[in-house]
Amino acid sequence: ATFQGIPFAQPPVGELRFAAPQPPLSWEPDVKMTSEFGNSCIQEDDLVFGNFTGSQMWNSPNAKSEDCLYLNVWTPVRSRHAEPLAVLVWIYGGSYYSGTSSLALYDGRYLAATGGVVVVSLNYRLGPIGFLAPLADETPGNVGLLDQQLALKWVRDNIREFGGNPNNVTVMGESAGAASIGLHTIAPSSRGLFSRVILQSGNQMTPWSTISLETSLNRTRTLAANLNCPKPRTASEADILACLRTHTANEVFAGSWITKEIFDFPFVPVHGTTFLPEHPHEVSSYIMACKLLAIYGIEIMILYDTDVFISGAKTVYFLIQRNVCTNLFPPYFTYVNFHITLTKGKCALVFKMYFFVKPILQFTPSTYYLTQRDNTGYCVKSFMRKQIPFIISPQFSGRRRNYRLECHILTCETYGVKLQLRKHYGNSPEQRNKMAGDQAEVDVLAGYNTNEGSYFTIYTVPGYNITTNSRLEQYLSGVDLSGLKTNTMGRSAAAFMYTDWENLDNELQYRDAVNEIVGDFHVVCPTVLVSKRHSNSFPNRNVFLYHLSYRVSTNPWPIWMGVMHGYEIELMFGTPWFGNSKFTRGYSDLDRSVSRRMVRYWTNFAKFGNPNGLRNQNQELVSDWPRFNDVTQRYLEIADDDVTMAPFPDSFRCAFWQKYLPSLQLASSNMDEVETKWKIEFHRWSESMDLWDRSFKAYSSDDKQNSC
Repeated sequence: ATFQGIPFAQPPVGELRFAAPQPPLSWEPDVKMTSEFGNSCIQEDDLVFGNFTGSQMWNSPNAKSEDCLYLNVWTPVRSRHAEPLAVLVWIYGGSYYSGTSSLALYDGRYLAATGGVVVVSLNYRLGPIGFLAPLADETPGNVGLLDQQLALKWVRDNIREFGGNPNNVTVMGESAGAASIGLHTIAPSSRGLFSRVILQSGNQMTPWSTISLETSLNRTRTLAANLNCPKPRTASEADILACLRTHTANEVFAGSWITKEIFDFPFVPVHGTTFLPEHPHEVSSYIMACKLLAIYGIEIMILYDTDVFISGAKTVYFLIQRNVCTNLFPPYFTYVNFHITLTKGKCALVFKMYFFVKPILQFTPSTYYLTQRDNTGYCVKSFMRKQIPFIISPQFSGRRRNYRLECHILTCETYGVKLQLRKHYGNSPEQRNKMAGDQAEVDVLAGYNTNEGSYFTIYTVPGYNITTNSRLEQYLSGVDLSGLKTNTMGRSAAAFMYTDWENLDNELQYRDAVNEIVGDFHVVCPTVLVSKRHSNSFPNRNVFLYHLSYRVSTNPWPIWMGVMHGYEIELMFGTPWFGNSKFTRGYSDLDRSVSRRMVRYWTNFAKFGNPNGLRNQNQELVSDWPRFNDVTQRYLEIADDDVTMAPFPDSFRCAFWQKYLPSLQLASSNMDEVETKWKIEFHRWSESMDLWDRSFKAYSSDDKQNSC
């Protein structure tokens, strides 16, 4: 059965524009079946390539309106007295700027019928309508995420009426939809609304998943200026909000395009808000243990007063001072604000030279003693987030933050751990878990496609269109526009890393290199990172990683674009088995075979927390999908009519993004202005010389000489 266009909130119009969604005024469980979707949320159609099928297939097929908060439910045929079914909730992607639950690709009938699950899809507000910065009490920001959350609460409260089990809900999404789901896993107010997540080509660790509150406020002020609202310097936030509400939603949307880089959409979720208190990289179930240390001869004992602090953590790290000449840096260890005056380089130097990290995996009395000869214990909340980005929740007194260095510092001398934590949180297990971070303990299925970057480069990078190849100049331009949050040295290192030095004369490699840079940085490596962190944080929960290298036969884009961002969706929805719209027809038998297996994997995961399902239900699956962990890093590659299970193949490239590049950026950020300018000019000169050398060789080729 199909139920479409069910309102889960009041229409967010008038004074409710930019405001948190409100539950509908009335709700009748006896819903009548309807064949009409609700309105899509306000957005702009993709007209870059005209009527080209590859772009048109993602445009909304129905009317767009601010009155758009509707959801849809698909249920399989079943006995009235059967056990409640697992629930799959779909959240669409579209860079937080486009998307709708009414796309033909998102039809949930096959998933429901074949997988034996209840499928739900929903709409949420987009762009500046959904992600304006907080401006007043009634506009908290992140209202697009709050729309999703209210829909999940509707599922919790009403899905039994449709045969679903509210205690077995899996939330799945792609791109910005997957990033949204990742953000719900770290949002305290979304806790308990789902037990499993499927993250397709996106998650909360991607560099584009959120922006800071300051950035969001600046962009909101720019939007207001574009719409001739009162100047922020002279107008109150209430005045700006009132002005923005006088404009049509389409005018607000049209005035919001103020960024130009790949994956850099101006209005997206905001951290530093009530819904997302922390940056996603700062939320983890790891904890840097702040243990008050007492010195007894050559033995360091950690006082038992603080055991409540670490009892809720999944993994504890003790930061122990090395046995070196600490008298060289006495100020760093004798007063509370020792980080405040340090530069980034000195900060890194101190920790690298004078500390090491020791993991403590079990909380037994014996682990409370460390025997480090002639060492002094030192206690911090976190240091140099780029190197060990695991911190606890920030709602503790005694915290010192150096905003210049992005360091979170906590000293034992000023922190009464036991008293403060019990004062704020009590001593119950539930409250202790809050001390361990705000990441939900859920099963995870995550993955990516082979060519994640190609879809974005053709829209953003000059010269990367459907027909032309890339040259070196366009390659370097592409690296600059690829959304890397780094300096010139970092971008040059990325270009060096991805250049095929044995194939310099092949101009196609430059095009492909930018695609790989964009894909690895923005999707692939964050996907592996979130899989590692979750498997480390929750060893008893299932984590599964996939890589789709199968290109569906109906893909309308050029072959060189490969297995693109978003083109796993039709396979996992089972579209090759029922699609009959102009965008979903003509599939091959191989498409249907791959699709059936993916549907089985996805629905098994929703039902059992394991894509392999039960032992007697594996007839359609080639082999077991191995669990992912940080040691073996085994994943499933879905290719043609076969699957491959192997260790993650791109560890070297991801190590570049997550280890080498941050260190390079840290080291190069301390150069003075003259040295920086010289190195930038040197790199530009080197690039120009390489271009000149290749051009001269082409001019001096045999064909040229023979023609003279």
